[in-house]
Amino acid sequence: MASSLTTDIESLSILFDKQTDLTEKTADDRPETSGSASNIQLRRSLTVSTLAHYFGLQCGEFLRLSLNSQIESNSHDTLKSFLMKHRGISFETGIKSYHSQSILSNIHEEDEFLSYLHSSISSPTEELRIAYNVKFHWTYDNQLQSNYKPDFLLIKHLINNENRIQITIADAKSSSRMRIEHCIQVALYAIDLRIWIERNKLDEYVFIHDFGEIWLPSESELIPYEKKIFPMTKLQERLRHFLKYDLEKILTGSEWIMLPRCSLCSYAPRCRQRAIYYEPNSINNLSYLPSSAHSLIYSFFHSTWLSPIDLKHLFDQSNQDDPYSDDKKKLESILSINPEDKTSAVIKALQTHEPQLKRQTSLLIPKKNNDLILLFFFLIPNPSQLHSVALFAYNIYDTLNQSWFSSKPSIQSYPSPYQIVSMISQSLEFKSQRPCQIVLFDEQEKSILFEQLTLASDSEYIDQCLILLSSSENAILLDYPPDVIQTDRFFRSHPLSNVTKDEIEQELYERYGSSGDNSNKKPSKVELAQQLRQLNEKEQEKARQTLIGLPCLICLHTAIRQSFVVPMPAYFDLEDLKYSFKIALPSSNPNELFESIQKPEHLNVLVRLYSIIQNHLSEANRLQLDAYPLPKITSINSPHPHIRRLIFLRQYEMLYSLRSIQQARFDINEPPIIIRIIGKKSIDKYNHLWECQIERGQETISKNLTEYVANTSDFRTYSYLISEDIYTIRTFPDAIYMDLAIDGVPSRRKFDRCGLAHVEQKEEEESIFIRVKLCNLSLEINHQYYLSERYVDFNTKKAIQALEQATPSTIQILDDPRQLTKPEAVQKASETMQREILNMFSKREPSIKPERLHMLNRAQQFACEKVKNERVTLIWGPPGTGKTFWLSVTAFQMLMFSSSPLSILITACTHTAIDNLLSSLNYLKKIFSLSPQFPQWYQLAQGLIVLKIDSNNYRDLSSLYGQRDICSNGFSVYNDIGILFSSRNKQ
Repeated sequence: MASSLTTDIESLSILFDKQTDLTEKTADDRPETSGSASNIQLRRSLTVSTLAHYFGLQCGEFLRLSLNSQIESNSHDTLKSFLMKHRGISFETGIKSYHSQSILSNIHEEDEFLSYLHSSISSPTEELRIAYNVKFHWTYDNQLQSNYKPDFLLIKHLINNENRIQITIADAKSSSRMRIEHCIQVALYAIDLRIWIERNKLDEYVFIHDFGEIWLPSESELIPYEKKIFPMTKLQERLRHFLKYDLEKILTGSEWIMLPRCSLCSYAPRCRQRAIYYEPNSINNLSYLPSSAHSLIYSFFHSTWLSPIDLKHLFDQSNQDDPYSDDKKKLESILSINPEDKTSAVIKALQTHEPQLKRQTSLLIPKKNNDLILLFFFLIPNPSQLHSVALFAYNIYDTLNQSWFSSKPSIQSYPSPYQIVSMISQSLEFKSQRPCQIVLFDEQEKSILFEQLTLASDSEYIDQCLILLSSSENAILLDYPPDVIQTDRFFRSHPLSNVTKDEIEQELYERYGSSGDNSNKKPSKVELAQQLRQLNEKEQEKARQTLIGLPCLICLHTAIRQSFVVPMPAYFDLEDLKYSFKIALPSSNPNELFESIQKPEHLNVLVRLYSIIQNHLSEANRLQLDAYPLPKITSINSPHPHIRRLIFLRQYEMLYSLRSIQQARFDINEPPIIIRIIGKKSIDKYNHLWECQIERGQETISKNLTEYVANTSDFRTYSYLISEDIYTIRTFPDAIYMDLAIDGVPSRRKFDRCGLAHVEQKEEEESIFIRVKLCNLSLEINHQYYLSERYVDFNTKKAIQALEQATPSTIQILDDPRQLTKPEAVQKASETMQREILNMFSKREPSIKPERLHMLNRAQQFACEKVKNERVTLIWGPPGTGKTFWLSVTAFQMLMFSSSPLSILITACTHTAIDNLLSSLNYLKKIFSLSPQFPQWYQLAQGLIVLKIDSNNYRDLSSLYGQRDICSNGFSVYNDIGILFSSRNKQ
């Protein structure tokens, strides 16, 4: 009975228990002389097994990223963590006894197996047959002069596939866990057996299964083995490339020889590290570096503005007391530049082994993004000038060709947003249709670039920049600086209240060789913690002095992995980088910037990166296993520039939200929400309210609690996913229904193994209640379920529709309000009339103003002038400064200025503001209605009609306004309640 899919991460991460050296020296170890027979290097016979071990070392990273295992066992639930060890033939004997009726006991050679296949083709059978230990001669190529014996070949006729014979390769291993070289060995069998089948012209009737099997010892009394299944298609592709291009170098050259000390090391990364540190002069050691380190060093030496640095001079001037002196010495041999041809050992090694490195590097890039372009920018804002940045440099890395476009850095002080967009499009050139990511260094730069692109979103080149959104968010953020020294991470991971005094003393001793001061007085726990923090701050300050900005060098490894939506540890904070520059930034002098980078401290950054990348690589691989790439977003083409700008903003916001949600799901420090259903209340025939208790995640879920659902059919109020297992939650493809997040999920759609959930809480109830929809799950009482926040969108579609209906005047306001003409009503009023209106509210003489009419102060008078002379004006003032009265007076003045019917609409955020304005307007109307000595104002007040309008939206208001036959001056105030004023007597 097949069990559910499981990811055997731990098993596939353990590389070998023992490494094998592929070469052996002569017994007497005599010096070799050219042309002598003793110069021939003796090798033990290279078998499929030793080849599997070697290739496992070279490609272990690929397997950790791509291999998932399936466990198939009749007693999976009863298996214990400890499996009994059956060694060698005893284990295989148990399997043979179990399959005794199916094993073909009379077949031992490939000729006998060939005869059996011919007879089976003519006489198919439904029963499973197993060939055991059949000996084949390696036929794929001439490199391996040896035979091999697959343990078990499972032969099965497929009735629904024209009776074709499917052969599944299974290898029995006495190990307690499936290891990487086991998978490689089976894949090598499959490669050669396919060739064997083709050469014997059986490929029309016989084929090798795409999945291989590893049989491991089992504790079950019923079945003597545990079957693990793994996919072989990608693995065979890598192996064929390896056999074709790299195997010859193993057998004939010294470039790829495994070091003898590898046999002493249990894990490949540790083996690589030993090779780097103890034999740094050997070019061979570069084969043990991670591909990311290759790329970083390669980019460093190929950057036109960093290559002139004289590393040899820096090494000669090295101070033995320098904390980085050892790292410098270890790195010198492989980073030295040849003064004659300006190349280095690194570059030569990379060029020599380019196919292998290209294959390894491509393992870090998802299939969908294999044509990704990485664009590296360094933006420096000028705090004294709004929207201004200096573009320091950019480089482009093409992940498809594994190559840099190292153009000369573009340095421009204060480029406009349109210039930045133009630079991006020019740097991409004809590759503009390919997905791209921009790599930046901190939140400030990210915000700056986003702001620049938004301001220039109506540029003719913006479409090329919008492709940044195709594979991830438009700016990759390196989140936090590295832990180069022991910082306060001790307190970040252990709150002071949870740490004992002895633990703090031990931390002090391990870091700084002391456990407090030497006085007789015993320090308290708080004093020890303060001392530890102070020492950390001093060390951090020293470390910051060595950090220099290296945009391309720092980012490549992280940027490639950021094609996935997973949290990634970053390396350096931009503020740390800026701290080390001794000149003011930004600078308009490129030479000053270059000189700062070429200072000796630059090497310290390089050596620290060299070790940091090594340390973080294994953790990054683990995060990659369950990650999913972001999708492409369907562009909404519109001639309206403000619609394009809104879409740009919303697409970015969508991706940012999705990324945050995915990060939360993969965050091991923030476990998912778990609820348990304890009751059920029926709402109607199809809907239920489930009562639940929160078993984990109370603080997280309390953010989205509501007491009442206004519209239970609106899926946007269902802000959670619910599922029975965390795997379904983590692999839920949020991104593929982002369009549905705007338009709505069809009610007929059902999500597989999960559903949408709305969480609410009733008054005086401790438990929570959930409503579930679009769900194929059958919820059961007393069962646990997982909840996870999901992305929803409420207003993008409405905003786009509103912009599409915008009038030309509204568009002009959005484009440039300064180009709008002055208000027409004021232009037609004479200067005498304007002066009389202003005097009414600015003079104290009783003869020119009604009794009880308040005077405007100087600021209010200035605001009135602004309104008269500008089509768009922003008036700001704190509470109590007379904004409501000023607004009423301004409205009366505008009606007086107008010689023709005039309508005014005012909106407010609250009903209270509308009511206050209504009261103020009625007050002015009453004053002027009782003042016939001012005939024009009296006439205006007598004819002014005040209507309070109840409306839910602008469309209803517009319809209501159109039904009223008012052909005179009017004034309306609108929120959910509105007021309409109309003067009938105005000529």
